[in-house]
Amino acid sequence: MADREQKRLTSTEPLTVVRQNFSEIVEEVVTTGSEMVVSRHGRQDAVILGFAEYEALIETLNILSDPVTMSALAEADADLSAGELVDFE
Repeated sequence: MADREQKRLTSTEPLTVVRQNFSEIVEEVVTTGSEMVVSRHGRQDAVILGFAEYEALIETLNILSDPVTMSALAEADADLSAGELVDFE
């Protein structure tokens, strides 16, 4: 476990391995921004990820589920595509 390459990849480990290496796994997901899928009886049942990644995921979901924000983003994208830019200087 300790000799894993420092990559941003999702890996899957059985719960027994996660129990034995929990501290190392937490360190890995925090420092690399990766995720660890935990399997039980061959099923993918849980995910371990760093708190920063969790917060970013929740923020993204909140933005995507807000119709007012999504409408404003679509309008801004249409303005940009049409070349309608505003110079703030």
